Amino acid sequence: PSYQLNNYYSNHYIWDKSFNSINKVHLSSKLAAPSNRFDVVGDYSLFRNLIYMSDSMPVAYEQPISIVALTAQKEFIVWKIHSINKFTYQVSENRSVIEIPTLIFYNSTYIDHTWLFKLTDGRLRTMLGVDIYYNSEFNGYNYIPALGLYAQPENNANAFKVGNYPYVDLWFNFRLKRTRFFFKYEHVNQSKSNREHFYATNYPSKMRTLKFGLAWTFYD
Repeated sequence: PSYQLNNYYSNHYIWDKSFNSINKVHLSSKLAAPSNRFDVVGDYSLFRNLIYMSDSMPVAYEQPISIVALTAQKEFIVWKIHSINKFTYQVSENRSVIEIPTLIFYNSTYIDHTWLFKLTDGRLRTMLGVDIYYNSEFNGYNYIPALGLYAQPENNANAFKVGNYPYVDLWFNFRLKRTRFFFKYEHVNQSKSNREHFYATNYPSKMRTLKFGLAWTFYD
């Protein structure tokens, strides 16, 4: 473990530990069908002497603990409409040590069209789409500003629940030669009647936000 995990001194937190080395075994397998734009990935992770943050200081979990995850991704294309779908199912052996959402879903659906201008022989590529992010409900981590770290809640029975809410983003890109312009409207589904959606314990998600900008590629 790093020196900071074993020894830390500040105005708010002090600890002097002697943790053992963290051991991790990770196995991964992938089955892909590129012609069908489909793949499945299985992951298995086994930890021993895992160090995690509690509400007050780091704690070592000396027993073995595992995480199993299965992810499937498929892209559908109909005419100029693309739909990328990614679904993950994951299980933590001990959720009081490693808390993760059981289900995660991501979808990106967009229209990709290139406009041709015969007079100038120019091309304008446009992409208009929507992204959806969702994960099932789980116990939110506690953020510790003095450490800049997230801590596992000590009492899962009374933990703050987060998740089980979709985040929807609208976006529009267009590219002209080496310049790409983009507009993105994040969390567009936020409603005035229900604005309490959280990423972590007592830390709400960001409000509806409009972003825009450009990316200009220079030749070397």
